[in-house]
Amino acid sequence: MRGLWLFDIMGILCMLSAPVLLCIAWARFFELDEIDAQPKWHRIVGSISLTSVSTLLIICVVKFLGYRCDAGAGDWSCVITWRSFAGTVVHLTPLFIVLALLGAKRTRILTIVSGLAIAFDCVLIDMMA
Repeated sequence: MRGLWLFDIMGILCMLSAPVLLCIAWARFFELDEIDAQPKWHRIVGSISLTSVSTLLIICVVKFLGYRCDAGAGDWSCVITWRSFAGTVVHLTPLFIVLALLGAKRTRILTIVSGLAIAFDCVLIDMMA
């Protein structure tokens, strides 16, 4: 029983952290740093990385809000659909991590942690079903 409350707290923190971390990453991305000049390709890959993780967050939220399941009545199709979706998110997470590692400075760690939090949330929702 002790591990369940710890898992619940971790899930709540992950649900709230992804949007906050992405907002901070976007703010840092748009700050102008004359002292720390980055190659243009770092900025391009960084924008692609931030855009893709932000899009993943939006897709997951929309998918979750449309998640209507009545497994008690024998309708398990929504559980199967969510499990497939969560598997896809988990399989795409390494791609987002690599994109974030190649991206702009001062946004890498925030983008990586956001992607991991989103994947954790999808698995958490899958485990609740």
